[in-house]
Amino acid sequence: PTAVALGGQQGIGWRTLDSRQLLDAVDRLAVELAAEGVQAGDRVVVWLPNHWRTPIYFFALWKLGAIVVPFDREMNIDAGAQILVSVAPRCVIAGHGEQPAWAPPGAILEWWEPGTRAAAAPAVDWRQPSEELAAIFFTSGTTGAPKGCIISHANLCSQVEALGYTIPLDTGCRLASILPLSHLFELTVGLLYPLASGAAIHYVPSRRGPDIVRVLSEQRITHMIAVPQLLSSMGQALE
Repeated sequence: PTAVALGGQQGIGWRTLDSRQLLDAVDRLAVELAAEGVQAGDRVVVWLPNHWRTPIYFFALWKLGAIVVPFDREMNIDAGAQILVSVAPRCVIAGHGEQPAWAPPGAILEWWEPGTRAAAAPAVDWRQPSEELAAIFFTSGTTGAPKGCIISHANLCSQVEALGYTIPLDTGCRLASILPLSHLFELTVGLLYPLASGAAIHYVPSRRGPDIVRVLSEQRITHMIAVPQLLSSMGQALE
């Protein structure tokens, strides 16, 4: 319970949460989101950066039985507008400090640090929601209408179980997360599976070389999930 679960930049320092603090933050945020009207079966669009707060929002929404609809930072304007019409979300939670062009005025709920809203009601005994869906991931819409892929909680659990046979991790592992959590690959391989293995996850504040090297060194990183595009960029920088 006292092992580090998540870490990331906060101001000029580095913020870490152990497993107990993570669970507490999820519980508190779930109450705060419920006060905003989020309930089981609601679709909630999340437009959030790769940050230690973001997993807390995923877990809190799932605790309420809501369905997460992740948006990429560079979501296509037309595609974003089409997706909003198709999913009819309860709200759009944003964490980039700006109004996205694809969202209608007044539709954005700016994120906050979990547990900081004084008006939140006390938590009640939790009951597992009947909602089977965990998330809906959409294509970018650059080659046609955006297509949604529905992901159940069982799908995610199956992925976590399968990864245990292909990527060995344990409580001594420390991951650097640099890919967006709006992608299913990072959500499963870079978040859910490491947490299930007892590993710590540290979020790189940007894709700039100095930031990557600093996090790798300061947090004694043992693993980093990457994709070919990222490796190509790193290779070009080295050359």
